[in-house]
Amino acid sequence: MKNLSLLILLSILIAACKPLIQEVSPERVPQTNRKLVVHCFISPQDTVLSAIVGLSRNVLGIEDSYPNSAAVSNPEAKVVISDGVRSRTIPFDPVSSQHRLKALEFPVEVGKTYTLEVSMPNGMSVTAQTIVPRPIPIHRIQIDSIIEAGYNNYARKIPVLRAFWNDPANETNYYRIESNVSYTNYSIRYTGGGQVGKDTTFVTTNYLVFDNVPYYSDRVDNGKEMSSTPARLGYIVSKPSQWSPHGRISPLAISTALLHMDEAYFKYQNIVREWNNDNPFAEPSLIPTNIKGGLGCFGSYSVRKLSIDFD
Repeated sequence: MKNLSLLILLSILIAACKPLIQEVSPERVPQTNRKLVVHCFISPQDTVLSAIVGLSRNVLGIEDSYPNSAAVSNPEAKVVISDGVRSRTIPFDPVSSQHRLKALEFPVEVGKTYTLEVSMPNGMSVTAQTIVPRPIPIHRIQIDSIIEAGYNNYARKIPVLRAFWNDPANETNYYRIESNVSYTNYSIRYTGGGQVGKDTTFVTTNYLVFDNVPYYSDRVDNGKEMSSTPARLGYIVSKPSQWSPHGRISPLAISTALLHMDEAYFKYQNIVREWNNDNPFAEPSLIPTNIKGGLGCFGSYSVRKLSIDFD
């Protein structure tokens, strides 16, 4: 009798549970037309103007045979860039599978407004504009160290880098920071039987990560000195010693770049960076666009670099 009561209770609980997955009829899904997707970012410091044109994916239906790769541009698209006086068509380059034009053929200048027009043979067309910001210099690089607990709670020093720059007052600015460190290694190649082979040197380059926060705005620090978050220099090969005949034989060559971006570039890249494709529980993000009639981003930026040697 006890088992019968338990079975009845379980049956009631199971019947009360609703399925987590419900099928939705295709007729109830809102239908939207496919749109042109454009990605183009220009800078006075770049040697090439490149653009990628694609089509948005359908939620339902059959996809066309054109590859939906983020790095492949549609060869049928016509891409024209203009500064209000001059205009040039950015041709499709079959080698890179992108629309590309040498910057010498259409130089990008600070402070100018550029318009991008993209059209397809079927009549689809979009436009976008951007104003190229001026470069902002990095005025100093600071190398510090943090103490971190390693294996078996062994404390070790980790060198970190921070970049500093002065933000212009009374205007809204957006930034991205990038940095890498390079050094030359000396190596002894051993052959069979413990014989010493030919001495060799090679260069190692590590790209730094600024605590996964490479984008900054001056919303809080307008007109003040701004700084990046710390970036670890990573594992640096030690110099040759009496215990090890090979190692680093040059100082650390650190190159840091500050990108001063327009608002469209900042908002678009920042939200894309925050999107986690591997997390099935991530909330959907509304990706901003400044492409009129389409999706994507047409943005601009200027770069200023600072290089230092650190040993």
